Amino acid sequence: MEFSRPFLNRLLLRRSAVFDKRLSEFKQGHRKIHAKDQDGNTLLHVAILENRLEYLEDLISYGLSPESENNWGMTPLDFAHFLGRQEFLPLLRAYREVAPITIYRNSDQMRHTISLKEFEQKLGIEYIEYLEFEHPDYLRWVATKSQKQLKKSTARKINRWTLALHKKAILTPRYDHIYIRYVSSEIGYGVFANRDLPALTYVGEYTGVVTRRQAKKTRFNDYVFGYMTGPKNCPFIIDAKRKSNFTRFINHSDEPNMNSRWVIVGGITRIILFTNEFIPKGEQLTYDYGKYYWRSRSAPALI
Repeated sequence: MEFSRPFLNRLLLRRSAVFDKRLSEFKQGHRKIHAKDQDGNTLLHVAILENRLEYLEDLISYGLSPESENNWGMTPLDFAHFLGRQEFLPLLRAYREVAPITIYRNSDQMRHTISLKEFEQKLGIEYIEYLEFEHPDYLRWVATKSQKQLKKSTARKINRWTLALHKKAILTPRYDHIYIRYVSSEIGYGVFANRDLPALTYVGEYTGVVTRRQAKKTRFNDYVFGYMTGPKNCPFIIDAKRKSNFTRFINHSDEPNMNSRWVIVGGITRIILFTNEFIPKGEQLTYDYGKYYWRSRSAPALI
């Protein structure tokens, strides 16, 4: 699936014209404010898709809800999260302060909590709790595929079982169960259990920027995770090099104590990590990234 830059630019211009047309039709009384398009999107959905922040307060004052779902089960609030529209969140009454991050300093052999801002400055990454799609069309493609998966009986049953176990933890992430610690110059940082973790404990969602799979660009990227939207591969990967959460620091092991699973929640396929055995407090959390994981490692920053 390839999108050229000229194509994307034309697409954005055409969609902006559609937004303006729909807004004009509403103002002239030809369209109801709650009318939806073929994908079930309200004008509030479209405003966020096309980054039209200046219209947000007016649309909400007209009665459009940030919780209104489209045909994919996604709300305007979901769009703001998945497209990285952070400036929209306060207007959607959805801003939430991320809890401090716990780290372990080898210098004094003690755990410390540091603010999210300090964490980002030290490591040079942006901390995000949600997947962030590089382009709205990527989001649409994944949302469509996700809904097709839910039409399959086996996939639907697996999804329901996974959500029964982990939905609350996915939607309200916490970080008091882990801490980050510097391991060595070869390995860099690792993630460790801050308390005893029983088997099947939800650890976190692997977040990053959803972008096209390009072998030449991602071959030596330490933080690329294959983005599965079902049993088969899709043309996208999750790049956690510049934007992600603590899961980017989880190290590889041929005998991992965690597994991953794709799960559809909020209309989108997400990749979650959970323990596959009891993990005692202080033990490192690991995952099997595949046989090519150690072919290249970047020099880690120091906290």
